[in-house]
Amino acid sequence: MRCTGMKCITRVFCLLSLISMVRAQSLPVGTWVRRPNNDGINATLIIETAGTGRKLTFKAQVAGGASTAMVVTTQMDGKDAQVSVDGKPSGQTMAMRMLDDRHIVNVLKINGNTMATQKSEISPDGKMIKTDTTASVSGQQNGTEYWDKK
Repeated sequence: MRCTGMKCITRVFCLLSLISMVRAQSLPVGTWVRRPNNDGINATLIIETAGTGRKLTFKAQVAGGASTAMVVTTQMDGKDAQVSVDGKPSGQTMAMRMLDDRHIVNVLKINGNTMATQKSEISPDGKMIKTDTTASVSGQQNGTEYWDKK
């Protein structure tokens, strides 16, 4: 079948929209472990498929202390998604958006107020995620975290 005029343009737009849908699914599933830093917290991130989006489970344990689990399910579309902490609503949201197959922007809010913005980059080999956090509230620090695929 030959592609002519408007039919050809329509097909190209359909293909481009499919590519962007595939990219939205490219946040790699699996278990990720945060490299140690000075905060004394051991953290693990589990990324799972959840329908057309992703479910992220952050598990953290303070050295010699309590552990907690934070869960968010997102469509990776930049819209606020509710965060639960230890199975209960937390008043927190994350608005995660895939920019391309290796870059993600996340806006963290508490009770509707932006607390921080994160920019994450997945390494070309898919084995590491680097996350730079910029605080929006005075008294909070900026930082960089590295997560290695387990």
